[in-house]
Amino acid sequence: EAALHVWSDASREGEVWSRHDRWQLPVMVSKGPIMYLEVATTTVVPHVVAKYKGKLLLPTVADDGQETLPTLDFGELPVGQERVLPLTLTNVADSSAVISHNVQDPFGPFSLLMSPTEMLPGGSQTVNVAFRPKKEAGFKERLVLECQGNRVRLIMTGHGVSPAFAMEGLEVENGMVDLGDVLVGGEAQAPFTLQNNSPFEVTYTIDLRSIGEANASSLLPFDCTPP
Repeated sequence: EAALHVWSDASREGEVWSRHDRWQLPVMVSKGPIMYLEVATTTVVPHVVAKYKGKLLLPTVADDGQETLPTLDFGELPVGQERVLPLTLTNVADSSAVISHNVQDPFGPFSLLMSPTEMLPGGSQTVNVAFRPKKEAGFKERLVLECQGNRVRLIMTGHGVSPAFAMEGLEVENGMVDLGDVLVGGEAQAPFTLQNNSPFEVTYTIDLRSIGEANASSLLPFDCTPP
């Protein structure tokens, strides 16, 4: 049987950096009833803690003892664009802390825009973490911040996507739109709707490429509004 998590106290006497738990461990005895051994544990987070949007980023422990690291999620982002999320680091120890960092892939989509520096006791600083996807894919990496043997660990996730458009209202054949025959000086119009099917806001431009004879006035025979 798995260990039974019976009690937890995330903070005791203002110790926001510690967690106190009580467990019951099953003990199997041959030809006897199952007995339980109660164990009290204290988990202490690193001297340097990280916060995002005011929330402390701490690992969680399930009833079966499995640890889950906190996640810094960048969401969906168009390929080639960059999103930056700020982490607030705080030194909760009574001594200075020199921090080093480790990103799994130095050439991957995640990076620290500025390396953390030495922090005095009680001091805080902001570290900006960037996500710039280079292709359409989901990305997941671990970020480790270390100081004097202590570590702040978290998982960075993000998804690179490409814009998706749909055009409605025009009959397109072989990449061409035929407006038919028009009298000299006349005008023919073909309205259409451009639909953004992306899960994010995008900007666009419309480029006109004239094929065939030009007007005597040098004005392009085709126009599009809005441009």
